[in-house]
Amino acid sequence: MVVLLENPHKSELATFLMQVFITLIVCKILGKILSFIRQPQVIGQIIAGIIFGPTVLGNIPGWSDYIWPTSSLPVFQLIANLGLIFFMFFLGLELNLTEIKANWKTTVPVACSSIIVPVGIGCAVAVWFHEFNDGLLVSKAAFMLFIASGFGFSAFPVLATLLNAMNLLNEPIGIQTISLAAVEDIVVWIILAVASAFSSGGSALQGVYTMLYTLAFIIVMIFIIRPIFNRIHTYYLRHDDDCNLYVVVGCFLLLVLGAFTTEMMGIHAFFGAFIAGLCIPRKGELIEFLSLRIELIIVEFFLPLYFANSGLNTRLTLLNTGRIWWSLCVLIILASVAKIVPVTLATRLCTRKPWYYCTSMGILMNTRGIVQLIVLNIGVELNILSPVIFAMFVVMATVLTFSTSPILYLLYRRKHDPTKLEDSNNAQSLQLILEEENNRNDHQDDVPTVELDGLTTRMLSGWTANLTNSIEWLCKIRIFIVLTSRTFVMWTLMLATVDRWLLSSSNVHYRHLCTLKYTRRGMFIILFFSILINIDIIYCYEVDPINTPLKCDSNTELCRFITDFTIAFMIYIIPICLMIIFGLLTIKNIRQIQRIHTQPIVIVTNIGDNKSRVRFTNYRTLRTKKIDRRLLQMHLIQIIILTILNFPIVIQRFYSTLTFYNYKSSLQVSIENLLFNIVLLLNYVASASSFYIFTLGGGDTFRNAFWDLMKSIIHCIRCENM
Repeated sequence: MVVLLENPHKSELATFLMQVFITLIVCKILGKILSFIRQPQVIGQIIAGIIFGPTVLGNIPGWSDYIWPTSSLPVFQLIANLGLIFFMFFLGLELNLTEIKANWKTTVPVACSSIIVPVGIGCAVAVWFHEFNDGLLVSKAAFMLFIASGFGFSAFPVLATLLNAMNLLNEPIGIQTISLAAVEDIVVWIILAVASAFSSGGSALQGVYTMLYTLAFIIVMIFIIRPIFNRIHTYYLRHDDDCNLYVVVGCFLLLVLGAFTTEMMGIHAFFGAFIAGLCIPRKGELIEFLSLRIELIIVEFFLPLYFANSGLNTRLTLLNTGRIWWSLCVLIILASVAKIVPVTLATRLCTRKPWYYCTSMGILMNTRGIVQLIVLNIGVELNILSPVIFAMFVVMATVLTFSTSPILYLLYRRKHDPTKLEDSNNAQSLQLILEEENNRNDHQDDVPTVELDGLTTRMLSGWTANLTNSIEWLCKIRIFIVLTSRTFVMWTLMLATVDRWLLSSSNVHYRHLCTLKYTRRGMFIILFFSILINIDIIYCYEVDPINTPLKCDSNTELCRFITDFTIAFMIYIIPICLMIIFGLLTIKNIRQIQRIHTQPIVIVTNIGDNKSRVRFTNYRTLRTKKIDRRLLQMHLIQIIILTILNFPIVIQRFYSTLTFYNYKSSLQVSIENLLFNIVLLLNYVASASSFYIFTLGGGDTFRNAFWDLMKSIIHCIRCENM
């Protein structure tokens, strides 16, 4: 054990776990910091990978040898590639083929312009950049196709993240952009597969054979395997069992088979995983079932490892000449022009939308991020791209992805925000708001209408005039303090119940635990526990979320589910259940003690004494039952009040999450706001009253003092009135 702590490299598992821990912590911290400026977490993961590599921390003596020893890199890279395979399978699952078919008249022409022009410019740039390839003996066709595919890709997952963060995912621009990116990615992945084929063999003829194998693989998977799998899935779907264990295992077997086949064909395994994702049936709940279980572990665990592995291969110190930096600037400009201009013009011709809408489409399609870095890493693995070109394209992908969100906000959101209407024409503004409210399922669009519903509703909502509803960090701090204090109150009441149980115990060691020292320790533990279970608020909460009565609430469905689960179980249900258990144990202890002190007295021969002593014994038994009944009543009243007053807020939180995507009219939102504030008032009453019930029901001393206080207050009021 001591030797292992001194040198964890003696265990490959310990080394890997240490690398995973450091990677996840740094990626999450950087992702959270960048989220304050509306950047996707992939930017934080890219920067974290660069920090781990030779550009920053690699220059520290002993860093690479201790944290990233050479012997551990193959294992780390293998796990990262496994994550890439599952991620590509997830992308195949997420592609909505129905939307692509529905919008094909608009999507196909724009997709053609978005592929042909960037790939053509990428081929021209490849001829220029071949001199930076450090003399790698690689096919010019493979090098040209890799550079061209790097120009042609748009980051499908990053696009979805950006659109969701800006509430544009369900807007026409969001639907059209996602469909366009999906078609584009399918075509460019095929181009990349062809490039991998040309790089795998020595001659061009072998590359052509591999390309034909690739086309045959696609035909077999789409036109043979997919219909067979659909028939099997339809059989289980008729029996309402489409998420059957055998169907799910079959999906993963198809993933492994596809990845293995393309890897053996000389193409990267990612392509087979992507095609396998496209072959999964879209009917029923199978896609949603698989996506929910794959997304979290892939995005939060495997992708940071992949980018850390990518950062270890990124050496920005190689960009050390003015010529390279000048070429990098030209590369960024060419990549942006190659995407923005053709997409903007094609969208304008096909949709006749305003110019700001078409330009926003071009800006969105210029997003790179995850997918382009995957392409670059594959090129490095196949010895197609040199470290210099790899570093240049990593900088390009980071800059273009980083610039997408602020440019889109300035260009699109400010022009297309129905809540920012001029006050010069209130009637026209109100009409526009109502029309927009009928066309959009967005809580933010309901807010102006809600404010017209009357002063009472506006006062009861209580949140609109609060600075914490407009400043995000104040929003997070306020909710964190509220929920932490609420958690602390409930668990402190539970601690008081445990303390009463310890005091009533016949065990001396238990009674010795009822000291001020242990009470302070318990309250400190509860405070730490309250902070720990509510720490996700710092990440999840934001200003003006969708479809919630609060203007400061969780920003995603997953965050809302986590928050609701915490509020329901960790703040209310578990403490109340523990109070019930320890309260009943307290009553049991008191009965055992009183049973010992009320043993029947030995009966003597005197009849009168017998009668008197029997009566005395019965009197003590009745007094014991009266104390038991009073203690039980106090305990039941406390639990009933806590349950009745707290249960509505639990229902409201789950209702808010289950109706996350449901359309809500202005009247429905107004009613929900009113009910929510009533529920919140009941919750505060429960937090205060339960403590007084616990204290006043604990004995005659507290109760008599309370009644004396109330009598003195009434007496003072009467005297003042006289």
